[in-house]
Amino acid sequence: MKLLRYTLLLPYTVWAYLTFLLLGMVCVVIYALIMAFAKEKKVQKMLGWSYRYARVWGAINGVRYDVSGKENFNAQSNYVICVNHRGIADLFILPASLKDVNYRPLSKKELGEIPIVGFLFRNALIMIDRSSAESRKKGVETLKKLMDDEGISPLIFPEGTRNRTSKPLKEFYDGAFRIAIETQVPIIPVVLLNVDKISPQKTFLLSPGKLYSKFLKPIPTKGLSLDDVDALKNQVFELMRKETEAFIAVHGNR
Repeated sequence: MKLLRYTLLLPYTVWAYLTFLLLGMVCVVIYALIMAFAKEKKVQKMLGWSYRYARVWGAINGVRYDVSGKENFNAQSNYVICVNHRGIADLFILPASLKDVNYRPLSKKELGEIPIVGFLFRNALIMIDRSSAESRKKGVETLKKLMDDEGISPLIFPEGTRNRTSKPLKEFYDGAFRIAIETQVPIIPVVLLNVDKISPQKTFLLSPGKLYSKFLKPIPTKGLSLDDVDALKNQVFELMRKETEAFIAVHGNR
């Protein structure tokens, strides 16, 4: 059975990765042109193309997207968007979920040092230098300014890195919750589901199927202080854990 599955999925996987690279090359060229010639809202134009990229890749690879709970997101408000991070399929369901949302992902600064595409990451992402407390402080100050001046909602993976464990979620870091409290901006949890179906953890093989994302209700931070970071973090963790476990109970994948 395993051999049959491997035989069936290997050509699909090669095709999926090939289209991922080819479409990615097209997007890099488009992003470069946007950065060179667009007069305003360059980042949002780039993120708009990420949405198109995700839709095209999904359409030609039999991957469908199911986005729910978007009514919980008020496009006129700022949030700190907290998203779980499970696998490579996150790259596709996220742009599909965040269409028309003024957001910017937070990222470690090392991505900006990648040859050729690093300049795109530096423009599209909010780089945080985690090498020292002072560097992190400057990064957070830059983020706050962007939130105030441009009305963006930062997107943060509170697990820090991809969850490769058997648990629904990895333990959360404090960063997202400190930022939400310091800016007095609500947190909106977004749960990505069925990622293991499309890109399983212990194999390079990919599969067609449906990716789900669900926006949970915002959690206000007005009046909270940094003494409340742990309580806020635990509250968000429990909400996202329960949502993930409920999905696993029905579908068997996370």
